[in-house]
Amino acid sequence: MIEESYLIKLIRECNELRKNTGFVKLNTDTLKISYMSKKNQEFIGYLQGYYEMFRRKKYKINESDSLRANCKKYLKIFREKDGTVRQIENYVNGRIDVIHQAFTAQNKFYLFPYTAMGGSYPTYTYVTVYSDSGISEEYMVNRNQIVYMKYEPVGNDNEIAYSSVNYIEGGKYPVLEKRNGIIRLDTLQYDETEYSSWLANKLPN
Repeated sequence: MIEESYLIKLIRECNELRKNTGFVKLNTDTLKISYMSKKNQEFIGYLQGYYEMFRRKKYKINESDSLRANCKKYLKIFREKDGTVRQIENYVNGRIDVIHQAFTAQNKFYLFPYTAMGGSYPTYTYVTVYSDSGISEEYMVNRNQIVYMKYEPVGNDNEIAYSSVNYIEGGKYPVLEKRNGIIRLDTLQYDETEYSSWLANKLPN
């Protein structure tokens, strides 16, 4: 069970870091650039965990070194030589809509949102949490809302237990949506075992 007190702690921790982390003008000449067509899928391309990989496979979304000439909605991803993401630019109608810049604190990898001019942008911060076994948690935070995902080994090296919750601190219905399921690592197949929602529209499948 995912405790509400833990979710509130993550929201406040993330918002505090976001408030105190400024935009950095990168020297992109030394960075490797790749692209990702979003195919109208929201919230894709920023997280690195198993459910994200399942979604990318489901919608046949991959990074590539180039884009189709007519592609207008895509991500431009900047990486270090070792593959570490430094910045992600989100393009809509061929123009930058939002820039996410990477920040690392202990075992957490953050992507904070900024405008093209480096100001604060009102959208989600993305967070990936690493442990000895790989990625253990991921979440998206925007003001008092968190979409939290947890990955746990189930005793089978090829399976990961997945659970998620969409939570709004102080909301009339704080828990908007919950999912539980199993992800197979060899095929990136997701089998949902439990789902409940108080939302008119579901989270992305």
